[in-house]
Amino acid sequence: MVSREEENVKLRTRRKVCKNNFCESIFVSTAIH
Repeated sequence: MVSREEENVKLRTRRKVCKNNFCESIFVSTAIH
């Protein structure tokens, strides 16, 4: 279960890091850290 706050952070981080096609790669890395 993912709280709404966490989902928001994920979307935010994903959008911020989404520069090239490394969206998923960076997103995963960020999620692990």
